[in-house]
Amino acid sequence: MNFKTTYLLFAMLGVLLLAVGLMRWLGPSPVDPAYIMDDLQKAKEAGADYVFNTKDPQSPYYVKDLKQAIADVTHGALADRAIVPTSANEAFEQAIDITGNAAILVHFGLPNTDDVIHVPALATHTMDKEIRFSWLAPLAWPTAIRMIAEGLVDLEGFVSSTVPLEETGKAIRHLRERANDPVKVQVAP
Repeated sequence: MNFKTTYLLFAMLGVLLLAVGLMRWLGPSPVDPAYIMDDLQKAKEAGADYVFNTKDPQSPYYVKDLKQAIADVTHGALADRAIVPTSANEAFEQAIDITGNAAILVHFGLPNTDDVIHVPALATHTMDKEIRFSWLAPLAWPTAIRMIAEGLVDLEGFVSSTVPLEETGKAIRHLRERANDPVKVQVAP
């Protein structure tokens, strides 16, 4: 990992906490992961150098123009990498817009059957961007599991609550409704 590389992650908190841990461990020097998500303070606590909120003007992390904010922290270069582990097309299309020359973008996850991603062909070609698609990323799991087992990634912020097995249905409903701002719910037998 190059210490000058700027990584952008568009995802929910659980994925982001794991990703920032992986980035911090892999990089010989700090990287600049920027997070676009709901719980930005947890991302900062996990080690994100920059966080941005484009939806809530009351947020201390609010930026009106994300592309300009990224340009400001990268001295105009924009981001070198973007990882979008969400099926939100808007997030991926925005990632295309805020990545720079020779950027690599990864669209991770399973989109809906009727999803269409719009790519500005000329700009993407002339900036020599590479787009990768991955559904399950089977080769990533052994590395992630090993890093977790060896304590290389801090998982403290992952579990927001623990419920007994008989409350699994209720916990799933709370996750879907975003009740009490859940990250991950652990089910105990």
